[in-house]
Amino acid sequence: KRIILILEQEFNLANGLKAILEKEGYRVITDFNLPHPSELGDAAKPDLIIININVPKKFGLNILRKVKENFPGIPLIAMSVYSHSFSKNEISRLGVDDLIAKPFEVERLKKTVEELIIRKR
Repeated sequence: KRIILILEQEFNLANGLKAILEKEGYRVITDFNLPHPSELGDAAKPDLIIININVPKKFGLNILRKVKENFPGIPLIAMSVYSHSFSKNEISRLGVDDLIAKPFEVERLKKTVEELIIRKR
């Protein structure tokens, strides 16, 4: 099974994402400890990461950079209520493969996850 790591501080949203993706056949790991993603290094290596960057922008971007350092080459989806405040250049420079606005469309999320995992193979 492909592994998806969800870094999301909102418990209900993380569990909702987990349920959606597990129905699609993925193994999903959730983590609510956003300030310390480096502790995830010993976890199973994910095939894809979904991260909430809704926290204050500077803090969210620092977490994003730390995740990219700990999991180089892993496709990354960032989610944000404030997706309009990020330029495509900024997101691309940070190594994000896709930015999904909250609230999100379930079908778009599933399609994006599938495409990024297929591309990684």
